[in-house]
Amino acid sequence: MPYGLIVLSYHIDLEAEEIAPEFRVEAKDNMDEDTDVEKMFSLDDRFRVYYAHTAGESGASGGTGAGYYTGRLRDSRCSIISYYSGLVKDSNKPEYLITALIQPDESFDIFKDIMEEYRNESLRLLDKLGDNSPTLVGTKLYKEVHDKLDATLKYVLFQMSRLVNLNNEQKIAMIFNSLERIAILRKLAQGPIAKEKLREFMEQTALTLYPNMELLLKPFTACDLIRQDWSKGEKDPKTGRIKGRGEYLYLVRDISLIRVPPEEMLKKVKEKKSPFDEKEFTKNYLMAVQEYFYKYNPLDDLDYKDSGDLAKILLDPDTYDFLVLLRYRAYPKKKIPKVGYGETNIILKKLVDLNIVTLIKDKKDEDWVVLISDPHAFLLFPEYLLENIRQRLDPQAVDPILKQVALQHLNYLESTYYEKREF
Repeated sequence: MPYGLIVLSYHIDLEAEEIAPEFRVEAKDNMDEDTDVEKMFSLDDRFRVYYAHTAGESGASGGTGAGYYTGRLRDSRCSIISYYSGLVKDSNKPEYLITALIQPDESFDIFKDIMEEYRNESLRLLDKLGDNSPTLVGTKLYKEVHDKLDATLKYVLFQMSRLVNLNNEQKIAMIFNSLERIAILRKLAQGPIAKEKLREFMEQTALTLYPNMELLLKPFTACDLIRQDWSKGEKDPKTGRIKGRGEYLYLVRDISLIRVPPEEMLKKVKEKKSPFDEKEFTKNYLMAVQEYFYKYNPLDDLDYKDSGDLAKILLDPDTYDFLVLLRYRAYPKKKIPKVGYGETNIILKKLVDLNIVTLIKDKKDEDWVVLISDPHAFLLFPEYLLENIRQRLDPQAVDPILKQVALQHLNYLESTYYEKREF
């Protein structure tokens, strides 16, 4: 669960006799009454995070240092996600740190999309204050901006608290919403791999410089997709060295995130429940579903682009809530329910653009919002691994494995084959 959010402005008067950099709190919001993010984010840690940004650890944008930084605070021992607005040349505008303090064991990437929203809205509002000088305090503009900023923080913190409690479908989506985790899934599909070797692979492919393997693997373990076990290795008769020793990862279940026909909607068609009691409406709806699935082939999604788009839908709390409603009934466009804090029209456009919903007119010429393709996560038995393991037992294979490692993987696959697991 997040501890809270805090937005800081950084001021420095270069013309003063004594240069004294200052961080001012523009807005903050705590998850509970016993937490104070302002105290948790100590002055020393603020300067450490600011230095990490300006020194380039967060990446650079046009030499300004603007970008994200994720890490652990030294004084409070919690983790931080921070966005730095960057240096603004030839301007008196202050620099801003837009931050979230989270539990040390929480995954950064589940907050990626909501942090973008938090950053964009905060910067949009703060930009109205120009140089944000102390003379603005108490003015109508200052109050309006900070009232809206406070409301933004409440909204973001509420959404972040929801993202912590994901169901299994959303945990699978976390894998497809991350290039790093997709790379891990592909690597595990090749057969057993030493954890240290996987870490080296992640670093060498430049996917992530200092991979936190526990956080990256968290959705895999949460959904029971992998097993982890130690291999004692064996002595190489030529060199006398122990090879193959270490902790190994074994994929025991594969996953897919694909679209399926909207089962509940098709039941309503059969039952002729409104609006499917209109013959022309039903005909147009069934045609829309058939046309989409005539062209759709999940096997075409080799780069996981569509799976990534679906993952974003499942991981956006308001959009997901709206999708769940649409799974069970159709709504007139002018009467679609509001969910959470989200702008319903923006959510609707997103779903229409992704061919998840469509609009169909009834006999009164009114638009109805109906589901035509439903994102679903599936667990699959990775039968292909049997051949991959067999091939890698050959000492001449590109990436050979020890017999004991292969047998361990086969034992795990056998034990999970008969287990029934559904979402």
